[in-house]
Amino acid sequence: MKAIVCVKQVPDTSGKVSVNDNGTLDRASMETITNPDDLNALEAALQLKDETGCEVVVVTMGPPPAEEMLRECIARGADRCVLISGRIPVWLGGDPVIRHNATLYFAIFSLALPWHELNHLAAGFLQASGNMKTPSRLQILSCFMDVFFNYILIFPSRPVSVLGMSFRMPGAGLGVPGAALGTTLSIAICSLLMLRELILHSPLLPIRREQYPGEDFSWKPRQDDLSRAARLAIPMAIQSVVMSGAQVVLTRIISPLGTISIAAHSLAVTVEGLCYMPGYGIGVAASTIIGQSVGAKRDDLTPRLAWTITWFGMAIMTASGILMYIFAGAMIGILSPDPQIRLLGAKVLRIEAFAEPFFGASIVAAGALRGNGDTLVSSVLNLFSIWIIRLPLTAYLALVRGAGLTGVWVAMCLELCVRGCLFLIRMKQVSFRSSADKV
Repeated sequence: MKAIVCVKQVPDTSGKVSVNDNGTLDRASMETITNPDDLNALEAALQLKDETGCEVVVVTMGPPPAEEMLRECIARGADRCVLISGRIPVWLGGDPVIRHNATLYFAIFSLALPWHELNHLAAGFLQASGNMKTPSRLQILSCFMDVFFNYILIFPSRPVSVLGMSFRMPGAGLGVPGAALGTTLSIAICSLLMLRELILHSPLLPIRREQYPGEDFSWKPRQDDLSRAARLAIPMAIQSVVMSGAQVVLTRIISPLGTISIAAHSLAVTVEGLCYMPGYGIGVAASTIIGQSVGAKRDDLTPRLAWTITWFGMAIMTASGILMYIFAGAMIGILSPDPQIRLLGAKVLRIEAFAEPFFGASIVAAGALRGNGDTLVSSVLNLFSIWIIRLPLTAYLALVRGAGLTGVWVAMCLELCVRGCLFLIRMKQVSFRSSADKV
């Protein structure tokens, strides 16, 4: 038998206590000790060991300095210790001060992945059935819940004044882990609401047994369905993994450029997200419309729909790019008061604005191709453009040529233009016919 004891380091409040402006403890400037309550749990486990002969294993999560706490536990009588220390923040070049919180954030996010997957699956089912409104509304609700839960969980309880009225705002004061928990809660609630809509209210996707009266209904998957799903899904799954890996590599390239560049890049990505969200929405609609048209065997209508939606998406993204170029400084200024961050952020956004039409082409054309069952080639094009073009060009311009963050966004702009052209060429090659549903 094993007795598992979880321990953690906490600030030593018996000495000097430092408080940040937002009311939270300044952990970086305070000494740490083993949580006294955890030591009580260790003593209870050691008593159990004396009575039963069980093995006492101590587990903690934290930066490498937490090893000293584990040595103390060994000295008290523990048999083994396990330190869960995230290496991703270290590899990404994160400052030692933030590594512990970054590791906690990654851990909480990893545990929440099933909720993220359920959210994507339920939304995809509803969208494929033609129900675009419900997923959109629930995703908007999820954004508001994310803000609310983050506000409550990140900050501690504090007095707040609104319109001359003062009241005490409750808060958990969890800091960075609170941000991860807040996002997880919002995603979990959203995914459950989507699942409820899918099970109880979707007229085209009934999955309850009683909705098939008199039919030979079985939950057992059929081999042909599984094979076809695998052929369509595996390329997209590989694309997601490899594209996410590319973003990690990109972050590693940017991290040596300095705090100003990192902050400007992060805020610029946030602002750009507002501009390309319409493109992703049109891309999802393209997958749904083309998929339904292929399923209805409207071979005369499908190619025209695919090209019309793609040109429409490019037009919307062109308009977004123009607005982003004009209001880049103002949008960055809302997010940061620092003049250096605002200047650099606005500069790189104006570079990226020139790629928005082609970015729109790649997003919407990829959606149309997915609706036609063409997932493999779409994945290959995405992987080729980001790994063969963007990452080497980014490293060359930013690090070798010394262009810094400007070089990063020039490489991004050029890569997105190439990617858009590749997807338009692929659209020209594809035959949008009902036979495509046999892929």
